[in-house]
Amino acid sequence: MVEDVILLRIIVSSKRWDIFKDADYYIYQATDEAADEGPSLKRLPRLPKLHSPYEFDSDQVGILRCGARHQRRYNALRPHRDTAGDFYIVAALCRAPNSVAPGEFVICLYNSNSPTIWITHKISVDENQHRRQYGCHFEHYNSKVISIGGDSGTMGFVDLWRGILFCDVLKLQRGKTTPPIRYVTLPPPLLPGRVNRGDARLARDIAIVQQGRTIKYVELQVHWKPHPTFRGCYFRDGWMSRIWTRPVDADCAEDCWKPGCKQ
Repeated sequence: MVEDVILLRIIVSSKRWDIFKDADYYIYQATDEAADEGPSLKRLPRLPKLHSPYEFDSDQVGILRCGARHQRRYNALRPHRDTAGDFYIVAALCRAPNSVAPGEFVICLYNSNSPTIWITHKISVDENQHRRQYGCHFEHYNSKVISIGGDSGTMGFVDLWRGILFCDVLKLQRGKTTPPIRYVTLPPPLLPGRVNRGDARLARDIAIVQQGRTIKYVELQVHWKPHPTFRGCYFRDGWMSRIWTRPVDADCAEDCWKPGCKQ
């Protein structure tokens, strides 16, 4: 959800297997001030199956509000402006098909000003940024998308186990040279050496707060204790959490995460 716009995924399928291929995405808009209309629901076109091998899940796609009212999200007080030039972009990050090199992706973009087509761009993370990630080789499995905005229309594609890929989607829309992808690693885990597996969204989350000025990241770690009677069984023995923050305009090459409260 971004302000008055929500991106929804709805699946209606008669298939027994692989029902997600029948997923459709909808835009619910609470009000349309430019057209002086009330709430609306719009179905987005699907990527053409014959010409596009790209598919994406709900954790790979996000929405960004653009236009005069939304370029400066850092201001707490924003004057009312004409909404006629407002639009939104839906962006999805997919793995590049048949790619053998790590860090190669395809970003699929839908612009409400061109409501009948999706546009795809190949993007990649350079080797210098590969080295910022923990481990011997680069990995990224998207968990969530955050919308930052600004003049470049920045969006963040988040792997909650590892880090964030920042992409300026408005620069892609304007047909400029493909901007470099910036990579930021997440803070070190509460328990060093833990194997990252399973759904990271069960224990971690990230959001844009303070009127778009700050990225806030939180990690939860549940403590488990062996059961005294049943071998191989465990029970919960408390928990701890930690909050980290980072300015959205911080240099991606620097470690700017600031630890907050720890419980």
